[in-house]
Amino acid sequence: MSLTEAVKQMRGPKGSRIKLLLARNGLSELFTVTMARDVIKIQSVKSKTLDGGYGYVRVTTFPGGTNDTLEKALDDFQGKDHGKVKGVVLDLRDNPGGC
Repeated sequence: MSLTEAVKQMRGPKGSRIKLLLARNGLSELFTVTMARDVIKIQSVKSKTLDGGYGYVRVTTFPGGTNDTLEKALDDFQGKDHGKVKGVVLDLRDNPGGC
């Protein structure tokens, strides 16, 4: 089955339990894992300081609140932890876009 089909089957109410039948390289037999469903929080903005005094910010998705998270990441580059940066690399590769 496709990843999309698998995700559809795994979705359900938070806290409800699901059994997954898994295969793993190096094991000859399938095994079952029981998990509790939960909300998956995706970190849409990731940042770090690069050598040479530059900042790097990667935006992977555009859920609600991304603007605030991006603004905070940019502000943090001017804070005590990073010192002043000379510039920022804004990485928007492979993201799905937004409105």
